[in-house]
Amino acid sequence: MGILPQTMQPRYVNVMSVRKLCDGFQANAQNYSPNMMGSFFQRAVLLQNLCHAKQLLMTQGCESFVEYFTKVFALEKKDQKKIGFLK
Repeated sequence: MGILPQTMQPRYVNVMSVRKLCDGFQANAQNYSPNMMGSFFQRAVLLQNLCHAKQLLMTQGCESFVEYFTKVFALEKKDQKKIGFLK
């Protein structure tokens, strides 16, 4: 077994597991700098979007997946989404 528990392996990650991870991280917020907190939550939102895109691909097919993925990563809207590392 690797460093991550079985439930955090890529095939088992879903939106709820990411939200639980965020809750655990937020519970220890006093141990982290504001910059680290911001970076963590930006990446968590991105991971939630990717999990949702994966779910769309598995349940509704490629067309819904591509449409959603295109909306999320539209670079002209990156500032509105506050995904700093896409700048």
